[in-house]
Amino acid sequence: MNITIDLGNYNTIITYDEAGLPASEVLKGAARNMPVGERAILVPSVINLEGGRVAIGKEVTRAGLYGKDSTFRDLRDYILHSTPMGLLVDGRRVSHKEAASIFLNEIVRRMRDQTSRQIDVSLIHPTYEGEDFVNWVKSVSLSEARSVTLVDEDTAVALGYGVNLFKDDTIVFFDFGFSSIRARLVKFNWLGRESYTLPLVKASAMYPVGSADIKQRIIRQLEFQGYSHDEKTGRRHVLHESSFSTEEFIAYAEREDLGALVDNVVERLWEEAEARGIDKSIVKKVCLIGGATRIPSVKAALERHFGEKLLGDMPETSAGLGGITFLGDRPTDDMIRSGYSMRVRDPVTGQYHFPLVVERFTRFPTKNP
Repeated sequence: MNITIDLGNYNTIITYDEAGLPASEVLKGAARNMPVGERAILVPSVINLEGGRVAIGKEVTRAGLYGKDSTFRDLRDYILHSTPMGLLVDGRRVSHKEAASIFLNEIVRRMRDQTSRQIDVSLIHPTYEGEDFVNWVKSVSLSEARSVTLVDEDTAVALGYGVNLFKDDTIVFFDFGFSSIRARLVKFNWLGRESYTLPLVKASAMYPVGSADIKQRIIRQLEFQGYSHDEKTGRRHVLHESSFSTEEFIAYAEREDLGALVDNVVERLWEEAEARGIDKSIVKKVCLIGGATRIPSVKAALERHFGEKLLGDMPETSAGLGGITFLGDRPTDDMIRSGYSMRVRDPVTGQYHFPLVVERFTRFPTKNP
């Protein structure tokens, strides 16, 4: 079975391709009760390690472990940035990166045990400034998986939306999560899956927002606007970690206008693109990422800027679906599971060194070397 794991700071989205497996039954107890798609589930990105037991997602909050010293949160942030010493768990210091590794392994193990199927994993990593994440993933041993494939977020999102990357090779990605608003202009050199290379970020703009602040703005915005059943579900997703009073919600929500923030980020993106000699007219598609892009004022601003170019009907699950698409048409074990070095002797000093020849997770067969 193919699965995609998109590790987020607050929620991890897991997408799978098993048609007969109801989303409401997958990782039951750890996942949220409201699936985000027909074959996609949300697992809160929290893990508790105490007494030799592993609790993930909703198991942590349901058991009252969320505030414990042995509970790890904000896993993605700790992977992408330098980490502190870690937490003391049962007399041993555990880093957030190690906890994140256990979190991923636990997801894969439970998926395998539940389905009795071999699991082939597509792991989503950031396209922009994602080197630390990729380096961390390459140090993780997902022993329960039959194969592991790394796919950058923008490639996965574009494939998830069904973009023809041979034709539409310059795309804007507008990413509105809980900690920042990001827009980036990305150039693809797409030659098919077997010749996959990272796309190039040609221009970018970002507006940082505090995670608590943006949650409150989202909640207040949805309260002011009429919203459908799906948007109510999105509201509950935001509320699960909130501890602010109604008065504080209002104070945060009214501090800034979301539409104006969108305008600012888009204008800065075009300014950077123009400074690099890129004409915005070459952009034919704009892909939305993150549930906050569903907010009416945000969506209205984006439609005003991009019109019919906008692809935004599945901002939460597009990366996961793209990861499944990436895996779907290839053999399931076509990657090299270990790095290989060559023993080379320096003719002058007589010393040996071991340059890396084939990097772990290189797609197979490979022409390098």
